[in-house]
Amino acid sequence: LRPEAHTARLLNLNGLERKNEIDLISSASSALSWFSSDTMTMLLERDPATLMVDKKDEKDVPILKEDQDRINKFARLSNHVQTLEEELKHKHTEVENIKDAVTAVEEFGITADDDEKLRISIGECFVEVTTDVAEERLADMQRQADEDLTSINSEIDGCRKEMEDLKVVLYAKFGKTINLEMDPEE
Repeated sequence: LRPEAHTARLLNLNGLERKNEIDLISSASSALSWFSSDTMTMLLERDPATLMVDKKDEKDVPILKEDQDRINKFARLSNHVQTLEEELKHKHTEVENIKDAVTAVEEFGITADDDEKLRISIGECFVEVTTDVAEERLADMQRQADEDLTSINSEIDGCRKEMEDLKVVLYAKFGKTINLEMDPEE
């Protein structure tokens, strides 16, 4: 090999290493973007000592594939419950906003003339409707939000029931060597 070719080859390899570093950094940052800032703060503020098992409580238990599958399922269910609880918070906010809108429409209906129309925002434009149409639409939205709340709550209850069943099995096998309890801040 000529010295120039060898140098070019080294430069090319350095470029590949640099590209791999950039790929690693971008994949790590994209993985972290899945967490909200509150979740990241909570994870960084955790005290690892409180999460560790005491040495006297440790026991050497072999982990079978079925056990690992149960642990993974518990983790997925736990994440799903946390996601549903966030969605539940947003739905409660939506319900409060709908109640505020109902109150505003009722006030408008009391103070407005009979032929006066209400201007509501749909997307980026305003549409004039009667108070009856606005009240009907808000009632439909309220009904849908209540159904969504019921659905989310029942899904959370189902996940928690399944998590409790998995806890029984996993604690029976691993005892105190496994921590399946949620932190109160989470």
